Amino acid sequence: MTLHKTAAVNSGLTPDWTKPGVELVRTSIHTTADDTLVSGDTLQLVPVPKGAKILDVIISAILASGCSGEDVGYGGDPDAFMAAAKFDAVSGGGYQSMVASKKATAGFLTVFTHADTIDLALVKSPTKIPTSTTIKTVVRYVMVGTIEDES
Repeated sequence: MTLHKTAAVNSGLTPDWTKPGVELVRTSIHTTADDTLVSGDTLQLVPVPKGAKILDVIISAILASGCSGEDVGYGGDPDAFMAAAKFDAVSGGGYQSMVASKKATAGFLTVFTHADTIDLALVKSPTKIPTSTTIKTVVRYVMVGTIEDES
């Protein structure tokens, strides 16, 4: 069980603009350089700042045949945004949205009480994710406290 990080996470850049009504987006495009990403590993996809309220997490990836039960979450809840998501062509996966899939509504409007990352846990992956696999991630959020009547 190894922890891997995308360039987005390594950069540490987390937009946290607090202008009322502004939706922020953090993206990442990660291509595996080798086959060291294996079943049981976690890939940190995108950094998220303290005070972010998550609106949606979207991932587009065809990881490998058999990737049909992966979790997407964060340090406080490893499957908050997607539980048992399908990222293989056979099961019709490859593109998953937290809101559209309705698989993990617990993560909707989650507020980060400290800086963290959105993580992809390879729960039911085949032995190795092939080299040159591309994982595209979009996280949509707003910062808490930007509109007075929001809690």
